[in-house]
Amino acid sequence: EAADALGVTLGQIAKSVVFRRKADDAAVLVVTSGDKRVDEAKLRAHTGPLGRADADFVKSRTGFSIGGVSPAGFGPSEGLGPPALFIDRELFRFDIIWAAAGHPNGVFKLT
Repeated sequence: EAADALGVTLGQIAKSVVFRRKADDAAVLVVTSGDKRVDEAKLRAHTGPLGRADADFVKSRTGFSIGGVSPAGFGPSEGLGPPALFIDRELFRFDIIWAAAGHPNGVFKLT
């Protein structure tokens, strides 16, 4: 929907996916291209075991609601610091990408 509204390809939408690291209950944020899936096996090789993050976990660790998680400007995270951040190199194939701006209906352009 966002790609259609902006008149861009799905790949130009930066998708933010939050996981819960099992070892310490920390947030792990992966920013990937909208036309790709997160390679969870590859991610686990860097982070250790991961679990799914529910809406309350995402909000408490990033300050954003699911669907609006921005790759920058994290809010309060209960004194736990910002999430571990991984950015998929697939995004660099585009000159312009669009990312969530903290709200499910807000985006911003990155060049």
